[in-house]
Order: sequence, then C-alpha cells, then structure tokens
Amino acid sequence: MTSKMISNNDMAIRSALEDAERIAIFSHIHPDGDAIGAQLGLAQVLRQLGKTVDIYNQTGRPESFAFLPGMDDLSAWTDQSPEPDLKIALDCGNLDRLGLSQADWAGQKSITIDHHAGHDPFSDLNYVDSESPATCAIMADLCRKWDFPVSAEAATCFLTGLHTDTGSFRYEKTSAETFSTAAWLMTCGADLAAIRYHVFESTSKARFQLLNALYNSSDFIFDGKVAVAEISHDLMVSLGVADDEVHGLVGQLKEVQGVELSILLRELASGEIKVSLRSKQYVDCNQLAGEFGGGGHVRAAGCKLKLPMAEARQILTDRARSYLKRDAL
Repeated sequence: MTSKMISNNDMAIRSALEDAERIAIFSHIHPDGDAIGAQLGLAQVLRQLGKTVDIYNQTGRPESFAFLPGMDDLSAWTDQSPEPDLKIALDCGNLDRLGLSQADWAGQKSITIDHHAGHDPFSDLNYVDSESPATCAIMADLCRKWDFPVSAEAATCFLTGLHTDTGSFRYEKTSAETFSTAAWLMTCGADLAAIRYHVFESTSKARFQLLNALYNSSDFIFDGKVAVAEISHDLMVSLGVADDEVHGLVGQLKEVQGVELSILLRELASGEIKVSLRSKQYVDCNQLAGEFGGGGHVRAAGCKLKLPMAEARQILTDRARSYLKRDAL
C-alpha cells in the first residue's frame, strides 16, 4: 500500500460484505466509466455470492456505458427505496458527490472505496488509495485477493473503468501492476472487443458536432501553455447532447502540442459553470480546483462556479497562470 492511503483493514470490509444480506451500491453523480464500472462489476460479484443488491445513481443511466451488464437495474435512491444492511459508495471523494444528504446516508453500516486525492471520509469503513489508477483497479485487486467470484460480466465492467480512467493505459499512474490487473481481468473473460466498440469507436453525431464546435471556439493563452474552451447550455440543447457525452472532451484539448493545462467550462441548466481541468506534466489540477471548492486528481480535477461564464473564465485563467512554471511563460 502507498503512503497516500486512508484504510480500514480490508478484511473488515470483506467481513461486512459477507455478513450483509441486502446491499445498496452508489456511484457519484454523472458517473464516468470508472464509477459505473466499479458499481456494476461489484454488483455482479456480490450477486454471485448470493446477496440481494440494489444499485443507485442520482443522475440516471449514462448512455455511453449502456452496454455494460446490469445497467437496466440502475435507479435513483428515494425515501421509498428498500433499506439495505450495508451501503457502499464507489469512486466518490465526498458525500455531496453522491447527490445524497447526511440523512440519506445514515442508517446501517457504510463503506467507501475510492482513489481520489483529498478524499473526505464519510463512511464507517473507508478504503482509499490515491495512488491507484482507478477504483476499478482497487475493486478487481480486492476481489482477486479475497477469492471472490469475478464473472466475465463483472470483469468487463472492471476493465471498462480501468481503460477509461487510465486513458487506455496512457496516464502517469499506469504501472506494471495496472497491466497485471488488466491481464487478470482478461483471463476472467472481460470482453475487450465490446469495450473498444462501445467506448472508443462509437461516437454519436451530436457529440461529433459538439467536438467540432469545441475545436473552433478553443483559445490558447499564456504562450499556448493553457487551452480554454466553453460550452453553453444552449449549444448542448441545440445539438441534443447528453451530459455524459461531454466526458473526455477536456482531455482532447490537452493533446495539443505545447499545452500544459486544458480548461473546459460548461454552462449547466442551473446557470452554474462546471469546470474540468487536465494537465500534462506539472500543474496540480486538484490544488487548482480546490481553490474553488472542487477537487479530484493531480492531473484531472473539477469544480463548479456560481458565476456568469465570462467571469468564471476570467477568474480561472487568472489563477491558472500562477500554476505555470516561470520558464514556461
């Protein structure tokens, strides 16, 4: 284990899973591949162990990952939902990201498994490794260690999260151990062809048009070290783009030669500005996002600002400049 670890003994977590009869698994709002992959994969594993498992997300089903087994079972938690013996939050750095209140989370025993830096523990048992490349990597490794049954369906879910959160094994936290985990999931029957087709080779026309608009409106500032782009709510509506289809666009801005930091500002229906940050080598996105109440990882983080777009853009770029190395300006 690394020094950047918040952990109860993992065997205490295993015991809690084995003792519970009805388990509810939650993922963060607007789930990405890692969150939904960990959630659906663990649900498959626990059902094979004979558990009754309910899966919840407060923003609904992400269509980009609709191919994953078990997605049709996803629903929103309400006061009428069956009370479980155990609640599990996956890939979530704080309770707000679940879209739930303290009252919602209170009750029976709870577990959090996560890999975000700056995690704010909110469960009875917490297993957080910020050096892990993905929550799906943690889940796969724990299941392997515990000798829990990992079916082909569960392995496909876990490998999806591992693929997406490592940028197809390109990001800096990818290690030899990461490839070992992926190889083991393949031996379990993970369907790499399905992941490749649905995640990496299947873009909607609406997303393609949004990407085109994004490229045309991108600005490169501070001698090209920072790329900035905006997406208005009106544009999203006019193109018919689903919220989950925006995921990953900020990373494409970062790919431009010479760019160290990419910033994507997206206007939500509420008028808030959702900010996504990505960096290549040295800008700490988690620290920058943290200045505005957000967080995430060193190379990938985000926050929300209750400001008009122009003002949000100005304040973000002003602060971003201070994160650039002097010899890069």
